[in-house]
Amino acid sequence: MKRNNLLLLFFITVVYFSSVSQQDITLHHQQIVQLGSGRFFDQGGENGEMPNEYLRATIKAPTGYIHAFFTAIDIPSGSELRIYKGQDTIQLIGLYNGTYKPMDFFGKSFTIVYDPKSSVGTAPGFSGLVQPIPVQDVMEKATLPESDCIGAIPLCSNLTVNTSANQYENTGNVNDDNGSCYSGTGNGGSVWYSFSPQTNGNLDFMINPTGSTDYDFVLWDITAGCANKTQLSCNYSATQGATGLNSSGSSNSQDASGTTNNSLVAVQTTKVYALCINYYGGTNAGFTLGFHNIASTVNIVDNTPPTISSAYSSNCAASTSFTVNFSEYIDCNTLQASDFAIPGYTVTIITTNCVNGKTNSVVLGVSPSMPPGNYSMTVNDMNDLCGNPLNQVYPINTLVTPTANAGPDRVACSTIGFFGIPSYGSVTLTGSGGTSYIWSTGQTGASVSVSPSSSTTYTLTAISGNCSSTDQVNVTVSASPVVNLGPDQTICSGFPVTLNASGGGTYQWQSTTNGGFFGTPTGWANIGGATGSSYTASPTGTIYYQVNVTNAQGCTGKDFIKITIGSGTFGITAPPFVCQGSSVTLTLPGSMTAYTWNQAGTPVGTANTPLTVSPSATTTYTAVSTTVGCTGSASVTVPVHPLGTLTTNVSPASACPGVPVNLTSTAPAETYITQTENFESANSFTFVNGTVNRWYYGTGAAANGTKSIYVGTATGNNNYVTTNFLGLAQSSINFAYKNYTITSYCSPTLSFNWRCNGLGGTSELTIWAVPTTITPTAGTAITATGGNVLLGGPYSGSNAFSNVVLSLANYAGQSVRIVFQWRSEPSLFSPGSPNNSAACIDDVVFTDNTTYSYAWVSSPAGFTASTVNATANPTAATNYTMTATRCDGCPMASSIAVIDCNPLPVGLLEFKGEKKERENKLIWITENEVDLDYFILERSPDGINWEFVTNVDPSGNSNELTHDYSVSDYSFTRDKINYYRLIQKENDGKRVVADKMVSIDNRIQSKVIIGRTNLLGQTISDNQKGLVILIYEDGTSEKVFLQD
Repeated sequence: MKRNNLLLLFFITVVYFSSVSQQDITLHHQQIVQLGSGRFFDQGGENGEMPNEYLRATIKAPTGYIHAFFTAIDIPSGSELRIYKGQDTIQLIGLYNGTYKPMDFFGKSFTIVYDPKSSVGTAPGFSGLVQPIPVQDVMEKATLPESDCIGAIPLCSNLTVNTSANQYENTGNVNDDNGSCYSGTGNGGSVWYSFSPQTNGNLDFMINPTGSTDYDFVLWDITAGCANKTQLSCNYSATQGATGLNSSGSSNSQDASGTTNNSLVAVQTTKVYALCINYYGGTNAGFTLGFHNIASTVNIVDNTPPTISSAYSSNCAASTSFTVNFSEYIDCNTLQASDFAIPGYTVTIITTNCVNGKTNSVVLGVSPSMPPGNYSMTVNDMNDLCGNPLNQVYPINTLVTPTANAGPDRVACSTIGFFGIPSYGSVTLTGSGGTSYIWSTGQTGASVSVSPSSSTTYTLTAISGNCSSTDQVNVTVSASPVVNLGPDQTICSGFPVTLNASGGGTYQWQSTTNGGFFGTPTGWANIGGATGSSYTASPTGTIYYQVNVTNAQGCTGKDFIKITIGSGTFGITAPPFVCQGSSVTLTLPGSMTAYTWNQAGTPVGTANTPLTVSPSATTTYTAVSTTVGCTGSASVTVPVHPLGTLTTNVSPASACPGVPVNLTSTAPAETYITQTENFESANSFTFVNGTVNRWYYGTGAAANGTKSIYVGTATGNNNYVTTNFLGLAQSSINFAYKNYTITSYCSPTLSFNWRCNGLGGTSELTIWAVPTTITPTAGTAITATGGNVLLGGPYSGSNAFSNVVLSLANYAGQSVRIVFQWRSEPSLFSPGSPNNSAACIDDVVFTDNTTYSYAWVSSPAGFTASTVNATANPTAATNYTMTATRCDGCPMASSIAVIDCNPLPVGLLEFKGEKKERENKLIWITENEVDLDYFILERSPDGINWEFVTNVDPSGNSNELTHDYSVSDYSFTRDKINYYRLIQKENDGKRVVADKMVSIDNRIQSKVIIGRTNLLGQTISDNQKGLVILIYEDGTSEKVFLQD
């Protein structure tokens, strides 16, 4: 049968609920199953071997909450079993890899991931049990003093101690549930006992669970007080069942893989000991605790009488009351006012502070008022819980009044613990002004350590003699940044890898090559200069990188990642975008020598060389490597930023001395778009709400003004809740969204003010960009799939407004839906965030600006301008180019030419051509032929490239009125347009080109013109002259020179 020789085995007492039918479920990859009560198994089922394949499956409650725990785990060495809260893999709450032990899970749904990693072979696998949770079992119990060392229950004898089911479900007010063998306190819940032995010798005890529960324990020496306790024995075994000290134990420290029995411990009558028993996982059905189970071990006894540890008045000028504290619990059945006597005064009991029949502090009334002085108080006839009487004469001195100082306010940093349980950091509070001190936690001494789960005010009572004064200190709980560097990576040697972090004000990257024990690296060293939110490295050997992220409150979060060198992933180096019409070169690391390129499966480029492309639209390119030691493929998407059309014009089109020309262009104008939503007059966001902690619009907390959108319980009440009237933790995921159209390719942004006084991981705000076709569903968190991108957050831990500016540059030219997600998912027994904590959004500003720089230049050089239109003063033929460069660096350009208007020394009155049957006849008429040597006639097929036709001698230098010339060209190009021009060769050798050109259409048949462009491919009007490109109906095109 399956499940033999297990690494870890839990024996289960199944509790059935008649309202829920039992099911057996075999999990499969990518499966979501509803299971309210029953068993679950890996892919191999109940009796088969588990295939060593990746598995991700979700178990969710049909209604309400479920309690789930593993009954067996036996997975291949090197593999890992992870459990996440909810239906995604964001919040890790459990892990088993041979080192840590699994715990119980409470909630609405859980996702189980089996990751084979580098393991090989098969194994029996895992199984577990799911039970429904009745409402009464999830009500949070009041914190009990017995859950702290200072409230330890005294043990009077060896008589067996019994606890009932679910009696202790928290760890008290003081963070003292720890031990050297612990890796966590599981579901929490602890009880402390104190005792002294009757004789010196070895101590034994046994904790026997009533049900199937894993109880852990630590034995302490508290002779010097709880603040200075010394560990004697610690057991953290993952095995359920009886645990304690007995003769079969071989160690005083057992971790999760150890046995349940520790060695006997030597104890002395002069010392006081404390035993802390912690409920880690299982049914928590209670236990029995018994001592002296072996004849040779010591007996437990309490024969020490109680005493008054302190007594003080807060008004020593005229004392009318005193607070009296006892060294241990007093039996309230033996307590009465007549037990206290101050000569000359009447003593009454104002407050007994009795809870469950016991108290360690009372408030006495004194009449008449006592002036400052020395007095004595006789106390007798009251007993401790073991029957020992208190008989004492206690001196009272009310002459000196102290001035209490609890010190400056502090910040305590909280994190989400390894198993998903919130971990609250401790801070040390130090008081002054008295000779002794009592804190509102019950701790004594000038300095105490506290670990609040929410922002808390602590009161210090400073005592001098028997006078007191108080002071308060505020400890604000701030969520540490949640850092996630992603899964470990395998890359090729020397290849760059970029790591990104967020959520902090400062960053410090570190590295080490020491993997440490159990996968926890050691020997971290700071990387010089690596203090940004991202870090890029090109390691040549296996290495670990870690980042420490510190927020404005001084709280630090960290994460590390392992980079393994092998045949792994590689990246393509490409720019963030390319301008339309421009080219881009894609490269691979230099160590790659064998690879090919393709685009959507079609080969492109040349193998083993960088790829240069000019995509007309956003395109994805893929490189496939066959390089030894680095095979595989990588893809990169090159976004293309489109450009508009730019045309230029000039008037007049000739360059005559002293005559300016006007240069004009169709360069696009700058645009400035700002949409501000301050919510004072309206709200354009759409809400998607469930039944609790809904989004509202209206009057409430606001960064500016009086209105905002906020999470709350009703209109006008911007306080959310994490527990209902039963104390049951409440989950809620609700949304506020709005669509934005982004036109700018430069720096579009979205800014807003937020506040959320929640605990990170349990109550927080995030902002997402999703396709406009996606409408979120209340109760279902957005995940980073299908085009959904987390833009910002999570935001939590601040009751003051903070401003955030987010870039929308990746959505240029698109419409996108911006979603504010409120997610409150407190753990079942630990809400983690206080009720009445405001969460809201205000002052949402969308900025979508597009700017340009304009530049005119000339060729020959000499003219520049930086306006859309300009005026120039050419003195010869000049080419002018206008370039409009958008703020993303993408340019548009157009050129226009100005021809030389210098007149010929010969007055050219007419120049024309006639098409004959076998010749082209050129005719021109001149006047004032002075200093003329001869004419040159040239022919061109395109108006640009010219060839010689003939020389023509002039009629002679004269002042005759006109001269007629005629030349026949028999060598013209057939079926083409032929262009002709005249050049005058002067006597001094100067050549002057006439400003008139003749075209003769020698094509056999005419074609239908359907379009015209300039030489840059830009569309022009039908009446534009000069060099143009004609586009014909048959798909052909031709460059021609058009003239009147």
